[in-house]
Amino acid sequence: IRIGARIIGVIDVQSSRLSAFSDDDVYVLSIVGGQLAHSVENARLYESQRRRTEETVALLDISETISSSLELSDVLNEAAKQTIAACHVPMCVILLATNAGTHFRLGSHALETKVTPPPNWEALTHLLQQHPIEYFPSTTHSFISGQTQVVEPSGPLSTFLAFITQQKIFLYVPLRISDR
Repeated sequence: IRIGARIIGVIDVQSSRLSAFSDDDVYVLSIVGGQLAHSVENARLYESQRRRTEETVALLDISETISSSLELSDVLNEAAKQTIAACHVPMCVILLATNAGTHFRLGSHALETKVTPPPNWEALTHLLQQHPIEYFPSTTHSFISGQTQVVEPSGPLSTFLAFITQQKIFLYVPLRISDR
């Protein structure tokens, strides 16, 4: 199945007879393959556009929700909930740097209802209070570099959260204020 020079699949027609396929069969299946390739590509493009539209609507919803309140706790709680819904993930934790910039603090968290047992948020809060930002290498890297990263649990914070939530991969996205 080909689109231009790009091959996107194969039609596999089988028979137990050695001379089962005539030249006409090959010709007809070649035409079917070309039509199928375009149909598959159109369906992929449609699905991609549908996902983009859903993502755009989710971003708009998150933006409207976050912008609708000036209460920090409301903004953070709603952002965590909306992130879970938009990304289809079981948990979102928002960490904020303290005013001194030396420690993280738990800004907000949200869980899908099926996460069991629920995380011990007091233990996480205690861990964050006891250790400076540098103690959490993966999180610190995103915080200092301003770069988004996908990592497997390795440092104390991600290992702690991985143990509690049974998750195997983490996405760290820095909260960046851009100059306008």
